Amino acid sequence: MKAATCKKCGQLFAPNKPWQIYCSDRCRDHSRVHVRLPVMEKVCDQCGRQFLPSGRNGRVAKVCSDECRKTKAKSVLARHRADHPEKWSEYYRRSIEKMGGDLPLKRLWRAFPDVPRKCEACGDDRVLDIAHKPHASRNGERRNRKNTNPDTVWVLCPTCHALMDRKKWSPSKLGVSRK
Repeated sequence: MKAATCKKCGQLFAPNKPWQIYCSDRCRDHSRVHVRLPVMEKVCDQCGRQFLPSGRNGRVAKVCSDECRKTKAKSVLARHRADHPEKWSEYYRRSIEKMGGDLPLKRLWRAFPDVPRKCEACGDDRVLDIAHKPHASRNGERRNRKNTNPDTVWVLCPTCHALMDRKKWSPSKLGVSRK
């Protein structure tokens, strides 16, 4: 290749590539123009307040704060649900068909296959529920997989569960063991 003249410093150099116009990285970098665009005030799409965007996404920011972002996302989702109820009902129907409805009782049966599949008090097997035993303290924790096991729960139908919880029937009156 024939010699070329640097566009920045005017010095003659031997280019490595046919399109090379600068003699060095230094000349190339100095010739670049770095223009910072001024930060313009914007109006929040959610609350209407004026704000100065900051950070990486400042030029594309549409909301003033994280709270407005979350509120806007919720309102967009709610509006979509209201505008297309048939899509949402179809989505939920398909997900339940696919997964079979994820219930705590199903998870309990998967983890402990020997747990009864009928109400331990009356033997009904149509609708079942999990009832926590009185002695099984949860220590303030929510009911979860750690504190839901065959030692801490009974499998009861909703009627027997209500009799125990609301009517204060004792486990012995219902016919379930206390162990």
